[in-house]
Amino acid sequence: RTRHDWLDAPRSARPRHDRWPHAPLRQDAVERGDQRRRHHERRRALERWSGPPLGIGWAPDSSAILFASSATNLDPVGIQGLTKPYLFVKILSTGEVEALIEMATGDVAWSPDGSKIAFGSKGDYCFPEKVTCTNNNDTKFYFYDFQTELFVPITANRNGVQPLQDTGPNSAADLAWSPDSTRVAFTYAGDKLGSGDTNRVSDVYVKNVNTLEL
Repeated sequence: RTRHDWLDAPRSARPRHDRWPHAPLRQDAVERGDQRRRHHERRRALERWSGPPLGIGWAPDSSAILFASSATNLDPVGIQGLTKPYLFVKILSTGEVEALIEMATGDVAWSPDGSKIAFGSKGDYCFPEKVTCTNNNDTKFYFYDFQTELFVPITANRNGVQPLQDTGPNSAADLAWSPDSTRVAFTYAGDKLGSGDTNRVSDVYVKNVNTLEL
């Protein structure tokens, strides 16, 4: 009987697919197609993945988390015009993710009272709002006040002036909040931040976030 005879026959009289001479070949083709599709899906996923987060900071009440990442699919609208890596905040109850800062580093910390976040960036966020200031590609520390919605430099004097350095190292590191959320401690390798600093060996500084005294 021809193949067409089988197709015209009642369903109960048709041969099982696993007995059809070409069924194994068709099955192999389907499996190869599935393998290629899975390969392309994994490849696209790897292309979208931008590596692990650079830093993580929990909100004191565990309702949100801060992290730095170069991912471009978490807040496509929010990162427009910004330079990666970005600092994101994720609200755990809703899953909402929002980009906050550009050129972020792995330095990030939420104040113990939850009113401010301190972060590191190679970009410029100057007092009392985001304006043009130093741009020397060093890591600079800032804090963001949720109540006033202002960015305030930590690695600056009380007027918001950040020291200009012609040569390095000038970056800040080791960000930490005081338990009462009034001060931020950090290390700084430059020699122009404090009046008594005369060398480029890392020194420990403390910034009062209320008076801006350093």
